[in-house]
Amino acid sequence: MRAVNRVASAILAVVLIIVGVLVVVQTVSALLDRPWPIDRSWYDRLATTPWSDRAVLITALIVGAVGLLAFVAQLLPRRQRYLPADANGSLWWVSRRSVERRAAHAAQFLGGAQHTKVSIRGDARRWRVRVRGDAPPHRHDGVVQAVRQELVTAGAPSLEFSLALRQPRRVA
Repeated sequence: MRAVNRVASAILAVVLIIVGVLVVVQTVSALLDRPWPIDRSWYDRLATTPWSDRAVLITALIVGAVGLLAFVAQLLPRRQRYLPADANGSLWWVSRRSVERRAAHAAQFLGGAQHTKVSIRGDARRWRVRVRGDAPPHRHDGVVQAVRQELVTAGAPSLEFSLALRQPRRVA
């Protein structure tokens, strides 16, 4: 969604710059008592076009549909960039991606797992943690402990774990 927002912002910026340049050109030409330097036939045609014209209706429908799609896209749920954390009774926000990386690092280097990936979702009351990677069964508890300790350090509220650890492949 961030890419869509950036593209829409860039298009809007370009349109506003063009309109601003046209306003400056018109103002300068009016101050110098010179005619408008751009052909005005488009303006005359636009000023005499009725609202009931087919082209106007189609353009209005397209613009309305694009606006409605943009509105609906903003309403769709997506992963939060920041997670609410609670440290000593005060609510603060931590970067979700940063906490996921720290937890994956803890699972790998403190818990003994390999190729770990951690995803976190949640609110101020509970974080749901999903740990994926490779670890032998006797290391599963160590992985959970390492990730739990790292998340408590980050200020996580109560945690709900989901482990998806596979047996590491043997290399012959």
